[in-house]
Amino acid sequence: MCKVITPGGEHEHGHGPVDEPAGIAELLRESLIGELETTGDLMARLEMIEDAEVSHALFHLIEKKRRITDDLWLLLRRVEDRFFESGETHGHTHSH
Repeated sequence: MCKVITPGGEHEHGHGPVDEPAGIAELLRESLIGELETTGDLMARLEMIEDAEVSHALFHLIEKKRRITDDLWLLLRRVEDRFFESGETHGHTHSH
């Protein structure tokens, strides 16, 4: 897939506006990665914290993050399907 990066400093980069499925999918993948990473961080903290009230609250936050992750995954799949249906594969075809 193509990265949609706007020019910036050596260690800085950002995304420009995108409207094609490949660019949208890339942005959604990055969001999904971020959700997975932060969910992993929360799970690690849940294992470390012994306070019952805080652990209980973290458990429910992780449940919510899992639903967000599911929704992002489904959205990504729909956008990727649009990518493949649009033929936006740079003229690349396979005969199966």
